Amino acid sequence: MLQAAGDAIEGLIFVCFRDHVVVEYGSAEEEIEAAVESFEEGWEFKTAYYNYREGGMSALDALTQSMIDEAFSTSPYNKEPPIGAAIELGRRAGFLVPWSDVGRGGKLRKRYTATAEFLETLIAATVEPKYPLDFPEFLNRLRDDFGIVAGRPEDDRILRQNNLFDGQFGPPTAINEEDLRRNVEKMQQLVVESGYAKAYADGRTVVTTRPEGIL
Repeated sequence: MLQAAGDAIEGLIFVCFRDHVVVEYGSAEEEIEAAVESFEEGWEFKTAYYNYREGGMSALDALTQSMIDEAFSTSPYNKEPPIGAAIELGRRAGFLVPWSDVGRGGKLRKRYTATAEFLETLIAATVEPKYPLDFPEFLNRLRDDFGIVAGRPEDDRILRQNNLFDGQFGPPTAINEEDLRRNVEKMQQLVVESGYAKAYADGRTVVTTRPEGIL
């Protein structure tokens, strides 16, 4: 899942750069080739462009990718792949563990979780004080408002396609449906244990920002 997040970020970067190339230089092969030839000598991405073309990439995609490579190799703020930004955000926000980046696997060997603070923030941002939510509706809100999916059957397509909407985004993501269902159970358990939900004998779980008001 974490690698899929990195693929999604890289895909979005590619789409943004590609749109820029189309606006500035056009989309036809002849337009792209003319633009590349007009660039000043010594630009590193010219060499990369021709290498990508020899590898079978289209002119538009080759120029896009070579510009991305140039941007990340020369910017003083980008010293690692884009997935590094997602990992740093996740560990600081409280949904990626372990905290430490050292040791075997380092930064990339992370797993998704929800700390008490992160879970409290999600509930406060999703549930209105006077309107408790059944747990399935709470999960719907997380998906619709923040793009967070816990692993219900209806989430399988989203995870496989790496896209909240219709259509595949990037390479397909392999999933373990049994593990995903356990994720939902663990999420429900965490919400109850945090004190922000109450589980009833009939299987219903109600999520609220006012635990003292649950009967």
